[in-house]
Amino acid sequence: SRGLGDVYKRQEYYSVETKKNHGGLFLKGFLLNFVNFGVLAAWIATIIIAQAVTTHKNGVLLFLSTTMITLFLTDLLKIFLAKKLKNNLTPRFIIKTKKWVSILIIGFGVLLLIQGVFPDNIQEGIDNIPETFEK
Repeated sequence: SRGLGDVYKRQEYYSVETKKNHGGLFLKGFLLNFVNFGVLAAWIATIIIAQAVTTHKNGVLLFLSTTMITLFLTDLLKIFLAKKLKNNLTPRFIIKTKKWVSILIIGFGVLLLIQGVFPDNIQEGIDNIPETFEK
């Protein structure tokens, strides 16, 4: 006869050692982003927006500098949060999170599908929402 121990086998986890060649990782990331058309298009769009919204002769440089500093600080924040969350990322937590994200994506997909199929009904509902910011 089979017992619960046979049905639910204990899983073993192994640690994997990684090489930390930061220079190589930086170069690989830089080159991957350099050949990525989406990144190139985003930076071209950023430069076009910078030229459109600034009138000062150094406005574009200021805009791009601010953008780069913001991206750098955001990346530092992501690194800090990733290190803090590392201990909480158990396989069970990851599976639960993936399930909830999947449910949210399906829910938003259904909402978008309904808006695409019945756009007039959705617009009527939006028009019936009272204006709370009237002046």
